[in-house]
Amino acid sequence: MIFTCVFIVCIRRAELADLFDAERKSLMGDIKSLPQNSTIRKINEFAKRLRHVKVHSIVCDSLCNKFTFLSMQSREQQQEALLRPEALRQTFGKLAKQHAIHIGDFPDPESFARSIEELEVKLWEFSRLQTGYVEAMDKLLVDEMPCLFEKLGNERKKEDGVAGR
Repeated sequence: MIFTCVFIVCIRRAELADLFDAERKSLMGDIKSLPQNSTIRKINEFAKRLRHVKVHSIVCDSLCNKFTFLSMQSREQQQEALLRPEALRQTFGKLAKQHAIHIGDFPDPESFARSIEELEVKLWEFSRLQTGYVEAMDKLLVDEMPCLFEKLGNERKKEDGVAGR
């Protein structure tokens, strides 16, 4: 009976040792991947912010171009009309088609209008958006971001190769 209990305890210790070893290896793998995961998150956050800058730039440029100086309405009245949620939805839809931007990248019309009003932004004072800026942002998003992820993947392969030796 005592021999059987000792044998069972030894088997359980061996099973637990294997389990602890597997958990240790898993934890070490997770710890090694933290810097890379952080880098991926930072690149994704940068791309997200860049898309927002692009969209907001295009929206503000479009709204600025809609001001007519020969109108009977004041600039403030024109801005108020342009910032109505229905008008913004229509503008966002046109811009999405015109610039091949996903409609989900556009801000919520109500919060956009509220922000413009709270910050007391005068859209008619904005300078024209230079097309080179939008093209540069597109190049960065389409060409440069994938290169960053590819370089990151190559670095990980190198690290795994060195660690495996």
